[in-house]
Amino acid sequence: MGIIDVGGPVEITEKNWDKVMAVNVKGIFLACKYCIPYLEKQGSGDIDVKEMIKIRNDMCPMKRMGDAWDVAYAALFLASDEAKYITGANLVVDGGITCKFF
Repeated sequence: MGIIDVGGPVEITEKNWDKVMAVNVKGIFLACKYCIPYLEKQGSGDIDVKEMIKIRNDMCPMKRMGDAWDVAYAALFLASDEAKYITGANLVVDGGITCKFF
């Protein structure tokens, strides 16, 4: 879970970079800071992995998150003769999630 900004260091503003870091990095820190003491106090903590996967998949327009093979097939295409005229382009392999949020 987190947010993204599309582009590289040249395109992304410092304000947007700070926002992404505040949500993605600081958010994890704060979750740990406030959840760990509670879990230690109760002596355990359960994480429903199946529910987390369902939520993650529901966020993706294709209803499933990709895997390493999805990226590998995109790289294979770019290395093939079929992609010989493609240069200087970003090929986003994310199942459409970028389009959903931007």
